[in-house]
Amino acid sequence: MHDSDISAYTYERTLMMEQRSQMLRQMRLSKSDREKEDITSMPLPTSIASDEDDIRSRTQGLLIRAATDLDRSGCCTDSPKVAFSAALNNAGKVGPYGVDTTLVYTKVFTNIGNHYNQYTGIFTAPRRGVYFFTFSNYSAGSNSLGSSLYKNGVMIASAAIWQNSYTENQSSNAVALLLEVGDPVYNRLSSGSQVHDNTNNHCTFSGFLLFPM
Repeated sequence: MHDSDISAYTYERTLMMEQRSQMLRQMRLSKSDREKEDITSMPLPTSIASDEDDIRSRTQGLLIRAATDLDRSGCCTDSPKVAFSAALNNAGKVGPYGVDTTLVYTKVFTNIGNHYNQYTGIFTAPRRGVYFFTFSNYSAGSNSLGSSLYKNGVMIASAAIWQNSYTENQSSNAVALLLEVGDPVYNRLSSGSQVHDNTNNHCTFSGFLLFPM
């Protein structure tokens, strides 16, 4: 065999070996890709699927329990809307009287829940909770100006100005109270005192539920 023939034969053999090597490499890559696809498409083992169902069930149970706890506490659900605000009247002067007298605020601006009675001047708590109350007085005359907020017959806070000459004065106060169901709250004009109201609504009594307990 001539040298040229040997060279040609060697070249052909080398080329064939390279082509065969490339084919084997492609076959291995294809097999690896197929294995990856098979793995990703395989269904989860029964134990893993069961664990997911268990976690989902427990989570749902916790949510239901939390909602039930909120219902029982009343903090976030079943919370009543309670608020009222009223002015005295347009009659002008009220008082003085010889005894402490409950002021009846007849001009109702707001009475959500209808727990303020415009005929008695008394607010009655519909449920246990913390309530906020405020009251204001105005007087034009020589009599003293004073009233006090009461809860269950007990004086809680006063707003008073004592005077003996003609002048115009205003007084006010505010307080937060923990009330039980049925507790009455009202404002009483102090004996010997006088208030004055008209269309300007100087004398007011307001309250609302801050949060239930």
